[in-house]
Amino acid sequence: MSGEAVLKVEALVRHYTLPRESLFRPPGKVHALNGVSFRIERGRSLGIVGESGCGKSTLARAVMALERPTAGRVLLLGRDLNALGREELRRMRRHFQMVFQDPYGSLDPRHTVVRIVTEPLGRTLGTAERRRAGAEVLESVGLRASDLDKFPHEFSGGQRQRIAIARALVTRPELIVLDEPVSALDVSVQAQVLNLLADLQQHFGLTYMMISHDLGVIDYVCDEVAVMYLGRIVEAGPCARVFAAPAHPYTRALLDAVPRPVPGRRVRQRLAGNVATQTGEIEGCPFADRCPRVEARCRLEAPPLRPLGEARLAACHFAEAVRAEAP
Repeated sequence: MSGEAVLKVEALVRHYTLPRESLFRPPGKVHALNGVSFRIERGRSLGIVGESGCGKSTLARAVMALERPTAGRVLLLGRDLNALGREELRRMRRHFQMVFQDPYGSLDPRHTVVRIVTEPLGRTLGTAERRRAGAEVLESVGLRASDLDKFPHEFSGGQRQRIAIARALVTRPELIVLDEPVSALDVSVQAQVLNLLADLQQHFGLTYMMISHDLGVIDYVCDEVAVMYLGRIVEAGPCARVFAAPAHPYTRALLDAVPRPVPGRRVRQRLAGNVATQTGEIEGCPFADRCPRVEARCRLEAPPLRPLGEARLAACHFAEAVRAEAP
């Protein structure tokens, strides 16, 4: 039986209008998101993976209500974020926070740690209460209360990301959106931050939506994964099952691109062809021009995202055959 959904995204569409090329031609549109739907249950984590330009960051901004979708809904705790007024949305923000990719750019260098970390609390608490709240979350991420009066430049990259995580935790949110949270860190520091995220999720019962290009990171932190291509989810399911036996050729290509220095391992063919345009409607499968299994049907009929069993979904006419192939 399905648990309580902290986040539900329903048929999300986001188009961007391009500058008009001439007075006689209407402005074009970039189709950044094309009907994205998923849900994340309380205490669970969903990873979003895909190439640059597939719509991951646009999806994160829409979930955080930083951009209004062209169509579709984002429901947090059952409430449509884009139907809320400004004051209602401001009060709801305590329930969902975000950790950004760059720990150097996401912290204001002019402010002390106590101001940075307690900023999401607004002006509802006095100075002493803010310091207590700041000290508590700093200690929960492995820093000290004595760090409250320091500035960001006094910390390493990994410590800065811990400060960013503490800022996201201070309101005790139900959902945290993590946008490439370790990609800017050294490999040794990445492992420490990932372990911290796992520990915090277990301790506070957090729900994560994590965006990453690193499949290993998603596999380590997340329960489920959604693979995006040109603004669409083309495969989704439990990480262990999707990564062990992908059912979409694009997912298989992403896995093949991960370096694995294993003697005797067969090297698979790289993807050929061009990425389809995002400035218009695509007839047929958007992956057809790059797919090694493409057939005439693929160019005429867009495959729906359909269930395969084992809580799996895939948007491929030949998903069962792809899944059955040897890894």
